[in-house]
Amino acid sequence: MRGDAGRLLVPHYRNIDDRLKTKAVKMALLEETIAKEMRDIFAAAFKDHTAPLFKRIEELSAQVAELQSAGIRYVGGYQRAQTYKRGDICTQDGSMWCAVNDVGPNEQPGRCDSWQLCCRAGRDGKDANSAAR
Repeated sequence: MRGDAGRLLVPHYRNIDDRLKTKAVKMALLEETIAKEMRDIFAAAFKDHTAPLFKRIEELSAQVAELQSAGIRYVGGYQRAQTYKRGDICTQDGSMWCAVNDVGPNEQPGRCDSWQLCCRAGRDGKDANSAAR
């Protein structure tokens, strides 16, 4: 009888081992599923919060590229009725001015903060005829 009892217990232990292995596999699959769902949730939240920043970075990159490719944009002599964009260069009374902001009509160089003096007008030189004498 004792020999029979030992044989009856062995399959029972094997059954418990199989159950534990099955539960461990199920637990690992559950952990993997939860980890994937958490990654997806965090990725979506990250994308939602950073999308406006990436859009702004693209806009600024395009603006920098435009400014760097343009060089100096000389627009001629200052005209009261004209509007000027930031970076435009004009002349007024012999001096050269750069628009540091967008400038509206009647904002004359030297009389508002939207202009920066680049090169001041020099003194008049002697004329060639009087220098030859």
